[in-house]
Amino acid sequence: MSRMLMSMAALMIGAGVLCAQEAKKTPAPPPDAVETLIQKALQDYKAGQTRDAIAALQKAINQMQASVQKGLASFFPAPPAGWEADEIDAQSGNWGGEGQTVSWTLASREYRRKDSSTTVSVQFTDSPELVQPQKEMAEMYANPEMLKAMNSNPNMKFEPVKRDGWVGWTLTDKEAKTVQTTAMQGGILLMAQVTDGDAGVMKAFLDAIDLKGLAEQAKQSKRP
Repeated sequence: MSRMLMSMAALMIGAGVLCAQEAKKTPAPPPDAVETLIQKALQDYKAGQTRDAIAALQKAINQMQASVQKGLASFFPAPPAGWEADEIDAQSGNWGGEGQTVSWTLASREYRRKDSSTTVSVQFTDSPELVQPQKEMAEMYANPEMLKAMNSNPNMKFEPVKRDGWVGWTLTDKEAKTVQTTAMQGGILLMAQVTDGDAGVMKAFLDAIDLKGLAEQAKQSKRP
């Protein structure tokens, strides 16, 4: 029995040595750049270096905004056959002051059909503050009486949008030959416009966007 116990102990010691060796081989994850900047800002602030603290925080904000921009840009569909598209334009910023600040990050892209004058613009905006008033409008437009009034003009067609977790509306202006869709989910606002085209073109582009995947990202950007 003692020999068996000694053998088991030897095996456990050997296993421990191997685990320790494997742990040494596994490199530590690199420090998060944003966390490092925020920690530096806090240290500078405590040391009375306010300007350095602000600079570090701004760098951290810039990196976070760049990450959001990259995330939004990944949801633009490739140009369909017979279409071409501009490069994606991404911007971030803040409005307002103390007590009432609106932060936003947006990405937009223009598409053009090669054999006609039809164009499509698509824009994603990450800003819970900007989404809220749009949600209130969507709720108002859902009223049957309001919907009836909106469609009293024969040259205008107003339709509520509710798909893949998104709510909003589509407005078709027959005279201007435009179709505009506004939809929102979480903290993200989706806006698209077809010029010199029809509702079929709008539907094709909305179908090409991963709305379910974008909705998941929208939930993460939602703030109370």
